[in-house]
Amino acid sequence: MDSLPNFLYIGAAKAGSSWLYSVLSEHPEVYIPFAKRTYFFDRYYERGMHWYRSHFRTAPRQRAVGEICHSYFLSAETARRIRADLPDVKLICCLRNPLDRLVSAYLYERDHTTQGRLSFSDFADQNTVLQKSDYAENLLPFFELFPRQQILVLFYDDLCADAGAFYSRICQFLEIDPTFVPEVLDKRVWATRRARFPFLTRLAWAYADARPERAAKESTKGRLAFLKLLDRILYTDQKPRVPLDPAVIDRLRSRFLGAYAELERCIGRPVPDAWRR
Repeated sequence: MDSLPNFLYIGAAKAGSSWLYSVLSEHPEVYIPFAKRTYFFDRYYERGMHWYRSHFRTAPRQRAVGEICHSYFLSAETARRIRADLPDVKLICCLRNPLDRLVSAYLYERDHTTQGRLSFSDFADQNTVLQKSDYAENLLPFFELFPRQQILVLFYDDLCADAGAFYSRICQFLEIDPTFVPEVLDKRVWATRRARFPFLTRLAWAYADARPERAAKESTKGRLAFLKLLDRILYTDQKPRVPLDPAVIDRLRSRFLGAYAELERCIGRPVPDAWRR
């Protein structure tokens, strides 16, 4: 019988999800499909559980089976679907300083989607963009539906400070061997950089995201090799830069600061001090 996930990474985007995918893909007790995200619970739910199961058909012997889809925590309906179909699933969430996350998202979108044609101010003013940093609102449905012991909330700051300790917490949560050390443990994975050919880059990622069913037929090893090739072809070693209006930054910082108290009540722990500086 095909396996179903016993863990999901639900968010946030631009908060270490590619690193997490790479680290867990190396672990011998973990299975993640070629498509690290299937978008089943938000985009393709009508395709049914048989379609979803097909992504995990080669995973029956792995101790931890899961996917990494950072859009899952953007919808209360998605939370209800996950609770109905995977009531015992473990949920992982990593949160990044929302202002830093927003800037990183803009730099990515500029080279990868048509959103990049907007100024940073116009990009940041979109409700759909701001929602991705509304962590308390996004996580509350999960805390209402799942026992707290099934939810692990991490901070990107801790990954940057000590990747080994961060990795150990995830291993403990997933009940996998923490003594296995992945090759990419202390490496930056898919860091935001300037694209050589923005139009070609957009086409490549649009094609990849539009074909999750193809991913069920590919190996994780194949995906990692493909990503390395794509990385060399599409990207330079230059970090992208964008001028930021101090008034826009101050406005956004104030907005996010006002939401930290609610987030802390939701997750039961304080946000990093650096978020308030």
